Amino acid sequence: MHSQLLRLGLGISLLLPAVARAQIGDSNLRMFGYFQTSYLHAKDAESDRVQKSFSMQQLNMFLQRDLGSKATAFANFEVLNNFSSGKQWGSFSIEEAWLRWHFDPRLNLRVGLQTPTFNYLNDIKNRTPLLAYVIRPLVYESSFNEIIRVEEYLPARAYIQAYGYIPKGVAKFDYAVYLGNSPNINSNQEYGQTGVDTTASFLVGSRVGLRAGEFGLGVSATYDRYDFPKEINSLIGEDKQKFLQVPRVRLGGDFRYSLRNFSLESEFIRVNYDENDSDLSVDLRFYYATLFYEPISALKLYASYWYVKEEQFGFEEEIGLNGAYRSYYDVDYFFRAIGGGASLNLDDNIVIKLQAAPVRQEVETPTIHNESDQYYFAMGLSVVL
Repeated sequence: MHSQLLRLGLGISLLLPAVARAQIGDSNLRMFGYFQTSYLHAKDAESDRVQKSFSMQQLNMFLQRDLGSKATAFANFEVLNNFSSGKQWGSFSIEEAWLRWHFDPRLNLRVGLQTPTFNYLNDIKNRTPLLAYVIRPLVYESSFNEIIRVEEYLPARAYIQAYGYIPKGVAKFDYAVYLGNSPNINSNQEYGQTGVDTTASFLVGSRVGLRAGEFGLGVSATYDRYDFPKEINSLIGEDKQKFLQVPRVRLGGDFRYSLRNFSLESEFIRVNYDENDSDLSVDLRFYYATLFYEPISALKLYASYWYVKEEQFGFEEEIGLNGAYRSYYDVDYFFRAIGGGASLNLDDNIVIKLQAAPVRQEVETPTIHNESDQYYFAMGLSVVL
């Protein structure tokens, strides 16, 4: 199973049976996809407030066509969280639309909208039939974007990427380099065309990795410049330019190893902002590790630990003899979860999932430390179309 995941992490070959069924007429245009529907039961330990909800969590549809022996065109449409335009629920997006030239396993070139290579799970985070999780490790779960700064941990989009692997005996050395927009995308019609980068900077990134049998590891990094939201700038005071075009560096690492019926996956992500101000920091940290056990090939059991730390800041305003002034202080948010779950492959196209996780949130300032606990139980059904 693990070697199968490796193959799919680099492409979409898992879905070949569906591809074959969906080939349209005599053309080589292929259509395939999958969806995951879920049920979530959440309880707040302090207030005993319970939330229960069914959801069409995610649906992806793909179009793929080979254009000669060296080129392939691909598009990925994604629907999230009970999408309804009339009710303004969820979202619909074109996640990928690219053309790939395959010169050699050592060199592939993709041009167009695409998911950049950054850590192992980022490559397959949307391949829900491949994942044992109902709720993915926190920064990979878009539904947590109201709790943590999900979009800042991972590079979401690139437009040019070269990648491949260099074989050396039983080992393969992976590489990828890419270029994309900065994160400063205009979404306000009052400032001109929406969906365009409003700066002259780029996202640049890379990943290098090593695979050998059931062992794999990689190191990823990106660099871009980030404009903090205007709401944040309004709190800064006299020098608002300080939080525009802030250099941002993401550093990630991933590790995988399988031994008989056990396998281990782990990743970390660090996001550092060079605010040029020693008093304020908004850096991010994320770690996760999951131990899997497969008593039979169709059943996977796992235990997982997730950790998130987000640095923010608060301020106090006081009035003295010389007028009003602000003093800033650090605010740290922590999220910790020790959970577990199971996934069962009924066949090649249907996966049933269960997952439970107590989550502790902590807020820490120089004078305050608050804790709160929530309990999550989720069931999911992933289906290959």
